[in-house]
Amino acid sequence: MSELIDKNDNRAAIRRKLLTGASALVLAAATPAFADEPSDHPLIWIELGGDADAISGLNEPFAPDFMLFSPTPTPFKDGNSPIGLQKPPRYTFGGDGTLTFQPEGSDWKFSAGIKYGRSNNKRDRHSQTNATIKFPNPAYEHIAALYPSYLPYFTSLLPTYTKYAPKFAETTVTQSERHMVLDFEAGKDVGLGMFGRGTSTLSAGVRVARFQFKTDVLVHARPNADFYSSTFPNPWGAGPHASYVIYQPHWASYYLRASAERTFKGIGPSLTWKATVPLAGNVEKGELELDWGINGAVLFGKQKAKIRHHTSARYYKPKYSYSHTTPGGLYHQNDHYEPLYNRNYSGSRSHSVTVPNIGATIGLSYRIQNTKLSLGYRADYFLNAMDVGIDAARKKTLSFNGLFASVSVGLGD
Repeated sequence: MSELIDKNDNRAAIRRKLLTGASALVLAAATPAFADEPSDHPLIWIELGGDADAISGLNEPFAPDFMLFSPTPTPFKDGNSPIGLQKPPRYTFGGDGTLTFQPEGSDWKFSAGIKYGRSNNKRDRHSQTNATIKFPNPAYEHIAALYPSYLPYFTSLLPTYTKYAPKFAETTVTQSERHMVLDFEAGKDVGLGMFGRGTSTLSAGVRVARFQFKTDVLVHARPNADFYSSTFPNPWGAGPHASYVIYQPHWASYYLRASAERTFKGIGPSLTWKATVPLAGNVEKGELELDWGINGAVLFGKQKAKIRHHTSARYYKPKYSYSHTTPGGLYHQNDHYEPLYNRNYSGSRSHSVTVPNIGATIGLSYRIQNTKLSLGYRADYFLNAMDVGIDAARKKTLSFNGLFASVSVGLGD
C-alpha cells in the first residue's frame, strides 16, 4: 500500500512541476525589455477562422451476437447493418480564434486561443424483404406467381399455402460530438527564419482540452426466418389425400437499446514552434507567405465512460391443431413465443490518465500590411485520449485532420 501511495505522490509531483515550470515561463516573459524606437509591427493580432476536420477515435459499436450472423442476413446488407450504421460522424466543423499581443520593441508574444467544434448525426434505417410463401404443391406456386390476385383464394386452402412475416431490420442511431481546446502561450522570436527571412517563434504555455461523444442506439430485427414442415392426417379419412403437409414459419426476433457517453478533460504544459517564410512580394503591396508549425503537449486529466445496454431475444414457433368443428376452418394456428435471453449492463468508468498530444500545421497566407488571409491543413493527435470500450475499458487515439481558413487583422501600430 505504501508503494502505491508513493507512486501516486510522485505522479502528482511531476504534474505540479511541469505546470509550475510552464506558468513560470509565461510569467517571466510578462516583463519584456521595451525599446524607445517605434514599433514595426501591430501590437495586437486578432485571428478568426473556421475548419472542417476528419475525426476518428470516438467509439466502438455495440455488436451483440445477432448482428454477427454468417452469412450476412439480407436485411443487414447494402449498408443496413446495425454495426455499420453506428459509425461516428466522419467530419466535425468548428471555428477558432486567437488574440496575440506583442509589446513595442519586444520579441515576446503573448497569446490566448480557442478552438471549438461539433457534429451531430442521426441515421434511421428500415430494411425489409418480401413476405415468403411456401407451397407444398409446385403447381400452386407457379399459378400464384402468374396470378397474384389468386392469393386470397390460396389463403383459404390451408394447409396448401403458408405465408409468414418478412425479414427486417430497423435501426435508429443518434450521435453527437463536442470538442474544445484552449491555449495560453508566451513565445519569443528565436531568429531561425529560413535564409534569415521571415519569423520563427518558439512558445511555451498551458493547453486545456475537453472532448465528449454521445451515442444512442435502438434496433429491432428479425434477420432470419424459415419453415419447418408438419404432417397432419386428413380428418375425413383415407383417400388420395390421406394426409396434409403444413409448412410452419419460425424465427427469432431481437431487440437492442444502448447508450454511451465518453469524455476526456485534461490540462498540461505545451510547446509550439511556428514559422513564416516570405515567398513573393512585400508586406506593403502584398506578400505570399508559407506558414508551418509543430506543437506538443502533455495533458493530465480524467477519462470517463458511461455505458448502458439491454439486449433481448424471443423465438416464435406456431402450433397447428385441426378439428371438424374448428371455427373458420379445419386448421387453427396457435402463436407461441419463447424467451431466449434478456441481458442488461449498466456501468461507469473513470480513470486518471496522461495523454500526449502532438500536431502540425502547414499553409499559405497572403498578407497586405496588417491584414492576412490564410488557408492550410492541420493535424492533431491525442494519444489514447478516449475510452471506447463497451463492457471493459479500451483506449483509443483521438485524431483531427483537415482544412482550415482564417483572417487576421493587426491593430495598434
